[in-house]
Amino acid sequence: MRAAMRSLLRFATFSLFLAASAPLTALAAPPSKPPQKPPTQTAGKEPMSDSQAVLILALLGGAALVGGVVFLVKRMGGGSSAGKGDGRPPEPILPERKYDWELLLSPDQENALLRGVQAYRDGGHSLYLNHSDALITFYDPRMLVSVHRLTEVFLAAGAAAVADPVTAVKGILDGFVASEGPGVLHLRTGWYDAPIDGLDYRKFSDLCYDALTRPQPYLEGSQGSSADENSGSMTLNLQVGGPMNTVCVDLRRLLPATRQGRQAQPGAALIDLVRPVLQAMCKGEMPGAMWTRGSASDAEKDLIVRMVATSAQRTA
Repeated sequence: MRAAMRSLLRFATFSLFLAASAPLTALAAPPSKPPQKPPTQTAGKEPMSDSQAVLILALLGGAALVGGVVFLVKRMGGGSSAGKGDGRPPEPILPERKYDWELLLSPDQENALLRGVQAYRDGGHSLYLNHSDALITFYDPRMLVSVHRLTEVFLAAGAAAVADPVTAVKGILDGFVASEGPGVLHLRTGWYDAPIDGLDYRKFSDLCYDALTRPQPYLEGSQGSSADENSGSMTLNLQVGGPMNTVCVDLRRLLPATRQGRQAQPGAALIDLVRPVLQAMCKGEMPGAMWTRGSASDAEKDLIVRMVATSAQRTA
């Protein structure tokens, strides 16, 4: 759609240029017949010349064309924003029918669920749904929501949710905003309230991300990862003998234990203080992490413990 709108605007601009240049071309061209003696003028306003009339009509026509295209662009969504401020129109959230959370739903149920999520987004909540990771990222308020959890609650609501998905999904997501629980992780901007070892929030986030995602040597089972230093969150996708599961970590809740570690071991490398905290959070022994499937298998816990234990910090 954005490409189509750009094409329309380019066409309108080009048309206006042609319209404006047409009378100039006519003035420069040789006359088609010998010049005639001008008629006798009476006193008063001088009549408009043909070239002036053509120029005015061309400018008016070009302006009308541009105005019409701008109106069409706005009607097509060019004036709206996706998720409050990125300047792009929101795209429809459509079923893909290939991930296991989708296949728990009938086509009608999935269509209804995603229609409810889209309505919630378009109603003023900034979010992004990732089908493959089964994760919804909310930007205002900041939180991560497991699509597995959303699907579970939606199915439990029965036929009423399918009949009125906008109301049903709004109620579910409003509940997630109000209270953290299984499959819901609340985040916060301004999470890095005091520096550790002189690092700013970006450098500290990078260090924690390395601790989670850079085992040396590489270990099989990792299927991608992400980090957002603004909300202090990290994700790691794991697949160990079964479907993919994603762990989500809130760095705000990693900070207190890391500070305690620094007080107890003033000479230790910071990454060595982060490692045991990350391992405990991912194993469910400390608050601040959640798995998109609700919990982790023993194999997943073992893998993440080994990954964190052998991780290496980037030097560049």
